[in-house]
Amino acid sequence: MRKAATPGPRELAYRTLVGRNILDAATGQHMTIHALAGAAGVSRSHLMYVLRGTANCSVDWLVRVAGVLGVEPSTLLVGPAA
Repeated sequence: MRKAATPGPRELAYRTLVGRNILDAATGQHMTIHALAGAAGVSRSHLMYVLRGTANCSVDWLVRVAGVLGVEPSTLLVGPAA
């Protein structure tokens, strides 16, 4: 059995970015984390790990969360303009 590779700095930066973007979108809609998790059908604990940037998420997971937030999944991967 092959062990998963440890995420590098770029992967960790994107995890943090995705978490921040999800939190910003939810906060902007006055949506609690509990409500977001329930509406998207995802685990609240996994959502919390993603928000902290300590967990990875699948594309399917990201699409469900983005759908509840009313945004395109790609917007959750975009950082602030330089």
